[in-house]
Amino acid sequence: MGLTMKTHAVALAAFTALVASHATAADLRAKTPAYKAPPPVVGWSGFYVGGNAGYGWANSSVGFAGDNFVGAFLVDPGTVFAGATPLGPASFRSQGLSAGLQAGYNWQVSPAWLVGFETDINWSRIDGDGQSGNLLAPGVPLFQTMIVDRKISSYGTVRARLGWLPTPDVLIYGTGGFAYGRIRESVTESLTSPVLLAGSPVSVTGNGTSLACAIAAPCLTGSSSRIATGWAAGFGGEYAVSPNVSVKAEYLYLNLGDDSFHAVAPATAPGFPIPASITAAYNHINLHTVRIGINYRFGGPLVAAY
Repeated sequence: MGLTMKTHAVALAAFTALVASHATAADLRAKTPAYKAPPPVVGWSGFYVGGNAGYGWANSSVGFAGDNFVGAFLVDPGTVFAGATPLGPASFRSQGLSAGLQAGYNWQVSPAWLVGFETDINWSRIDGDGQSGNLLAPGVPLFQTMIVDRKISSYGTVRARLGWLPTPDVLIYGTGGFAYGRIRESVTESLTSPVLLAGSPVSVTGNGTSLACAIAAPCLTGSSSRIATGWAAGFGGEYAVSPNVSVKAEYLYLNLGDDSFHAVAPATAPGFPIPASITAAYNHINLHTVRIGINYRFGGPLVAAY
């Protein structure tokens, strides 16, 4: 009986020690934190491509000058008829939406700075029109209207960028460089009168030049379609939503120069073989754009040491 009790006591002590050792091991496992890999650091270096959409606007002004005797009369008939008024400039705004693609390359030269370049091409419907008018002949009375328009159907840039990184996933940058755009401009002149029916023939002649047209029909027309060049500057910001994808917002100003072309009468009067013409002088294009976009970078997470 005594031996049996001793055996039971030894077995109980061994079981108690085993349970205690397991409990201690479980406590140690519970207190040891699980290892988590650090999140990847955004690396801005490398090539990127993306798309953008936005809105643009440009204020325009068009002045007029006569090329010959009748052209000068149309611009300033006060030299011939008392009470007539000169033709002033036409001012208007072109505005509309745009969408495009961009591509570029960044060099992250330190944790807080990067340099790079970017090129973009954008298709747009930025257009507008305006008019100017004057009284040609008070006695008739005869009025003149000049309708002008300007359309920017596409534009693009090639720019350098300098960026600052206040945090690893936020980029603030300034940019500037070369700009170009497809521009179309036109002028149409017509005559009206409260006492003459539409279609009534009208002829103005002098010094071998003439204007021969009809009431309420185009009399002088002219247009220009060109690729304008200039410069661009702006600023923006990007936010990295993942190591390779960022979203951006940007303001960009483009200066694309000015333009002049002739608006010419389509017909002449007998004995006056030179058609009347005027020069329409468009001011330089000051195009303002605001855009949002998305970029995909082909570079990986930041691994280099600076």
